[in-house]
Amino acid sequence: MGGLLALVTAASMVLAGCSYGPEDITPSIQSGSGVSVRIHFDSVLNLPPGTNVTYEGAKVGTVSGMSLQAHDVVVTVRIDRDTPVPADARVEIRSDTVLGDAYVAMTAPEAGAGSASALTDGAEIPVGQTASPPPLENTLAVLSTFVNGGSISRLEDTIREMNSAFPDRKQTQRVARIAGLDLRDLSASLDTIDDTLSAFDALNGAMLPRVGKIEEMFSPVGMHYWNQVSDIFGGLGVLIPSVGSVFEGGFWLVPMLQELNGSVYTVRDGIDAVGQNSNRIEAFLTDKLFPFLSKPQFKVISANTPQGQDVLKSSVDILRMLGAVN
Repeated sequence: MGGLLALVTAASMVLAGCSYGPEDITPSIQSGSGVSVRIHFDSVLNLPPGTNVTYEGAKVGTVSGMSLQAHDVVVTVRIDRDTPVPADARVEIRSDTVLGDAYVAMTAPEAGAGSASALTDGAEIPVGQTASPPPLENTLAVLSTFVNGGSISRLEDTIREMNSAFPDRKQTQRVARIAGLDLRDLSASLDTIDDTLSAFDALNGAMLPRVGKIEEMFSPVGMHYWNQVSDIFGGLGVLIPSVGSVFEGGFWLVPMLQELNGSVYTVRDGIDAVGQNSNRIEAFLTDKLFPFLSKPQFKVISANTPQGQDVLKSSVDILRMLGAVN
């Protein structure tokens, strides 16, 4: 009989152990008469009752209890009635540091995807609106990879390279001083900048009514015109320096040009004189020049030495001996 009683007692303890959950480890904590809300999570890790509940960074309540369900964990929280939290708020379990205390963080829904109604007493937030914390082992593994993988060393190398790339302190101060002078000069010239912007605005207003003509200028026909203009100016660019050198050093031409001006008038007077004496010129050419050219001859009248002696007869004899005269 005693053995049967011991067996029944042991069976009762085993059956009781099958329903043992998180709520049996930590007591439920009541926190005033706020709104009680049940939040469903896939996992809560080591979240204890009494943990803070925040909404957009501000504390609005505390965790009052937890219960393990068939497919999720229900965390019961109490939220102050004076703080309306939308029913479609996002909820996740956060920790400010790697090994820091966890807490429940509630955030407003995305813009345009939320309901205006606030959570009421007894409301439930489904798993679809919650995010469970990553396992602590994963967090430590990521931290270990970051530390041991050389990320910190590479960060230090990057900082050293940046320090070596920057100039020394005196040079930096000099650059900052020059930049300050430039900014002061710029601030003193704001009126000029305003005038420039006003001029651009006026230019824009003048160009808008002529957009059609501007488009025509840059059309294929217009571009052909500009190409021709470019060729013309290219030729002028070769010619103008040469002409310019003549003008630059050509002051010596001024007297010659003045004399040339007088010569032009003289030639013009000569041309007028030729016109007035055309008959005499024609008679001279017909009666004198042309007959001489057809049969050139001349008659020697006298030939004297510097002492006055007549040598014409002797010269004629010599020419006759040479056969030059008869």
